[in-house]
Amino acid sequence: MLKGLIVEKGEKHYIVLTPTGEYKKIKGFTKMNIGQEVDIYNPFSMTKIVSLAAALLVIILLGEAMFKMPGQSKVYAYVTLDINPSVEFAVDRNYAVLKAYPYNSEAEQILSGIEYLHADINKVLADFTQAAIEYEYISDDQENYIVISLCPTIPDEPIESKLNEMTRMQNEVIESSGKEAKVDAVVVDFKTREEAKDLGISPGQLKRNQKELKEDNNIINKEEKKEIKREEKEIKKEEQEKKKKAKEKEKAKTPNKEVKEKEKALDKDNKNAKASQKTTKEEKTNMKNNEGKKNNGNNKTLKNNKDKKQKKEKEKN
Repeated sequence: MLKGLIVEKGEKHYIVLTPTGEYKKIKGFTKMNIGQEVDIYNPFSMTKIVSLAAALLVIILLGEAMFKMPGQSKVYAYVTLDINPSVEFAVDRNYAVLKAYPYNSEAEQILSGIEYLHADINKVLADFTQAAIEYEYISDDQENYIVISLCPTIPDEPIESKLNEMTRMQNEVIESSGKEAKVDAVVVDFKTREEAKDLGISPGQLKRNQKELKEDNNIINKEEKKEIKREEKEIKKEEQEKKKKAKEKEKAKTPNKEVKEKEKALDKDNKNAKASQKTTKEEKTNMKNNEGKKNNGNNKTLKNNKDKKQKKEKEKN
């Protein structure tokens, strides 16, 4: 019985590579997979076994080489590092770098001095940041910002822990250099990545711009709210001043009203007094006239009596 290496497998047959280098098509079904050995009923020799082993070794080596070839592995995520320089790395599921995409000439310069292909992304990011410090893209005479963005090719992938790990290592690099820089980390989706690509900037830079714009809007909104409150306070103050003045004016009118009422009452009293005086005068005049009439009547009576008396005296004589 001879063994052969399965190189192709169909629904109703499979093809094996024999130790002699021959390919044999065998009908039927086998549970073995491609790359595994199966028994074939042919005579064999040690030479054939050695040939089969050599062929198997070649296949294994070719498979490993193909697996390690850039572009052959599937891109799991895109990692962007923004320092100005800015660069994007395509990584596989193990976060090994498959390719780098520099956004500017400064990033190209740094990439030319570090090894990044098939290296772990954390190490690559740390090397890139260290080089940026050496080139003085991170310095003491300016505010330094580092933005790491992670864009998974599969939605809803659990990537937060990896992003936190990248952030921690960046902070360690900055701390060990004695520099100061603020490190931000964001998760972006493919839509944001494409939008940034159309603008010619990195996703991290786009996110940062959006964040700054939002903060500016918040500041503007806060200032507007403060201005509105200030205006409302001034309006309220003006209304209170108006009410106060109206109250004082009303209060000032009250004494005048009382004075006028007193004056009116006094005028009434004066009129009553004048009317009383007039009545008294008229009464006195009437009394005087009456007395005059009475006196005239009395005088007339006395005169008549006198005349009568004189007449009687004359008659006696």
